[in-house]
Amino acid sequence: MKIKAVLLGLIAATSAFFSAIPASAETIDAQSHVSGMSAPDITPPFSNLKASASKAVKVPPTAVSAKRFQSLRTTRQTEFNAQDVAPPVAGCADIQVGSVYSATTAAVGFTDCFEFVTADATKYVGYVANLPFNEEHDAHLVQVNSDGSLTYLDDERDTSQNKIVQAIPGGPVRLLLLVDSQSGAGGASFLFQVLGTTGYDSYEPNDSILHPTQLTGFQLINGNLDSPSDVDYYAVTTNQNQTANLVAFTATTNTQTAQLETAPNTWATLTPGVMYTVTSSAGATLMMRVYDNGTTGASTSGVVGSQGTAKAATASTYSLRVSDAAGTAGFFQFLDTENISHLAPGGENVARTIVAGVAAWDHTGNLRLPPGEHVVIQVYDTNLGASPVLLSSTDGYTGDPGGNLFATLNIGNCQGGGTAEGQFQTTAVPADHYDITYNPNSFALAYLANNPPQQITPPFAGLSRFVHICSERYLGRY
Repeated sequence: MKIKAVLLGLIAATSAFFSAIPASAETIDAQSHVSGMSAPDITPPFSNLKASASKAVKVPPTAVSAKRFQSLRTTRQTEFNAQDVAPPVAGCADIQVGSVYSATTAAVGFTDCFEFVTADATKYVGYVANLPFNEEHDAHLVQVNSDGSLTYLDDERDTSQNKIVQAIPGGPVRLLLLVDSQSGAGGASFLFQVLGTTGYDSYEPNDSILHPTQLTGFQLINGNLDSPSDVDYYAVTTNQNQTANLVAFTATTNTQTAQLETAPNTWATLTPGVMYTVTSSAGATLMMRVYDNGTTGASTSGVVGSQGTAKAATASTYSLRVSDAAGTAGFFQFLDTENISHLAPGGENVARTIVAGVAAWDHTGNLRLPPGEHVVIQVYDTNLGASPVLLSSTDGYTGDPGGNLFATLNIGNCQGGGTAEGQFQTTAVPADHYDITYNPNSFALAYLANNPPQQITPPFAGLSRFVHICSERYLGRY
């Protein structure tokens, strides 16, 4: 009954404070991602590639039999032998990494083949653009092994006009970019380019929406764009009972852009530093991507780099957070560092300073949320039957690797009445005797700023009761 009265008083005293806390800036409704439904048509490499069409080097038709390549295909582990790079493949055209080329599609049953030798510790991405509409021309990135067998590192098999294949070979090795024809008469012009970059993060390669980095649960992603053409895709599968998630993007340059897929081929641009509530079906997969937009702000036209501003330098870092929109906070540490007797009954004795440790959990209370949760801590004195009196408040972000927040609160003198007085003694003989005035009904409250409590029903994870020591007078030892 006592606790219920205290909590009812707390609701009344803090309602104005709660209403002043801004909710998430925007709510976004997102469908669960389905692989193969969205195409990466607006990403920077394709825009740059198409813009360079007039400067493309024309490659004569190669038209190697597709059956020949299939007969050499192996599923065994790739081999990396810097001393034994496979020799050139007959019928394949030699290309330079970074150059833009044009070629023509082969007839059905044949393959255009382009080859190059890789450097060590380098990510390679092949881009093929402007393939004929409503025809299937598949792209492959293939390693040539020293015995002549072929290991297919990545494939894109569909009717899309733009394709991406990617890999990080151990190198140096010989790679092939293959474009084979499953339909069409052949002879149609297309563009292609292979880019190589270093300085990539641990989530690579993830430049293709068909092969994103797969993540589960609540995530704090610290990545980087390893080149102005890099596009990082992430597929985050949320918890099975999760229907509302917090999503936030932090940029380090004004040209970085993060987007969330809301429906096939539809993307919402996330404003850096803003927290969004994303609603979806339970256990949905959220698809996100980050790239360098090459503008001074978010593109409104949907065309990357449409405003013409120079792109950022390579290896620019960013972060993405996915968390629980209905998360909670709770105390795991509640200490004082003062020289007092700690004899008053009813809980932890605190006179003027609280050293609190707070962690954040999902709405079930079972899973810890990642670092970056915004936590509010408030401390109150209360007189049963009256509104609590706010003694101190602070806020901060969970920041250490475990997702904890440590805060020191100066709560000062007792306020608001509700105090008791008594004489207490230690158990030693002779005993030390004290006259103590204290409030036995003081409490601290912790919660997430995006999810302030509208009502508090015991047991409440964010509530910690303590005894506020108003004064303590030593009576002597006897």
